[in-house]
Amino acid sequence: MEQKNKYVKLINIKNALHIFIITLITVGALFVALIWNAERIGDWYAKRENRKYTIAWYEINYTFRRSEDSLRKLCDSLLLSEDFSRIYKYYGILFEEYQTEIDDSSAVSLANLVLSSYYVKGFDTYRLLYSKYVYDLTDYTAVFFPLDAIDFDPQATQDALKWEIEFTETLLQLNSKPRVRLGIYISQVIAYRKLGDQDKAEEIYAISESIRKEIIDGK
Repeated sequence: MEQKNKYVKLINIKNALHIFIITLITVGALFVALIWNAERIGDWYAKRENRKYTIAWYEINYTFRRSEDSLRKLCDSLLLSEDFSRIYKYYGILFEEYQTEIDDSSAVSLANLVLSSYYVKGFDTYRLLYSKYVYDLTDYTAVFFPLDAIDFDPQATQDALKWEIEFTETLLQLNSKPRVRLGIYISQVIAYRKLGDQDKAEEIYAISESIRKEIIDGK
């Protein structure tokens, strides 16, 4: 009887082991299938405008494929998001390793990279990146987009605001396009107001309104 019980016990252990192995293989196969189809799953969520899951699945796709195409698809899905950590990480890879020429579309992405650095790494990194890429951006409207980081930061330091004013003077020297100059002047108005220089803010505001009128009259 005792020998029979031992035999039954061994059979049960063997069956449990078989079940465990089959389960492990099934889970592994399912995992591989999900990874293999990560891009398609991301596409499915993209069509349904579910940005959160679109980004997540495209990130999985890039993590395992490491291709330029998969990276670009991930970056495209991040474009309208405020996921600054991922924007800083993946746009950084894009512009360091792949994107060598700048056009209207990539200029917006590059501006987002600079903007994201403010939230992820802080003002010092943001300042360095903006200065590094300003000449790549200067022919595009996106050149002043990263100024929003300081403009909309209620905790912006005096040093950051002073730097912004100095830097925007450089931007004005580089740009003659009315819409670009308008955006730059608006940032200067915000900076001067935050610094408490209301007279200078009003002076710049008058200039911005003059440009705004020119733009409207020019339509």
